[in-house]
Amino acid sequence: MCFFILHVDDKDENVLLSGTINLLDHFQTLSEHEVRKYIRYFKSFGKHYVIQNLSWSTDILLKSCKQDLRDKVAERLMLVSEDEKGGPLTFFYILSEIASFSEDAVAAMERRLTDMSIKELEGENVSTVVSQLRTSISRLTLFNKLPVDIVKCSLLIFQTSSIYE
Repeated sequence: MCFFILHVDDKDENVLLSGTINLLDHFQTLSEHEVRKYIRYFKSFGKHYVIQNLSWSTDILLKSCKQDLRDKVAERLMLVSEDEKGGPLTFFYILSEIASFSEDAVAAMERRLTDMSIKELEGENVSTVVSQLRTSISRLTLFNKLPVDIVKCSLLIFQTSSIYE
C-alpha cells in the first residue's frame, strides 16, 4: 500500500496545489501536519468513496501490524480528531514507529562497532569478526550512518586479539 499526498495550500486549506508526494519516499521530509491537512481537505471536499477509502485503509493497515505496533499507532490515533484520521496518517504513524525503532537499532550497531572485541569470541575466530563487521557496515551504509572513521574502528577491533602473530 502506498499513499500519495496532495499539496494543500498553507494559507488556504480549501485550495489544492498541483503535484503529489509519495508518503513512503518522502516520509522523513513530510510533517504530520501536512498529512493531517491532506486528510482534512478530502474529508471536506472529497467524494464519498474517497472518504470511505481513508477509513478502510486505516483498518487494513492496523490489521496488518503486529499487536504491539498496532497498539502504539492506535494510541496515537486516539488523540486525533475524526476529520484528520485516515490511512495516510496511520501509515505515517507506522513509519514513525518503525523509524524510531530503526534509529535504536542503528545506535546499537554503532555501539557494537566500537565495543567489538576479538577476545570475546570463542576461539577468537577472525572469520566471525569479519562476518559481523561486514553485516554492520552494510546495514549502517544502508541507513547512511557509517562512521567516517570506520577504517580506524576496524583496525582497533582486529588489535583486540590476544594472539600476537
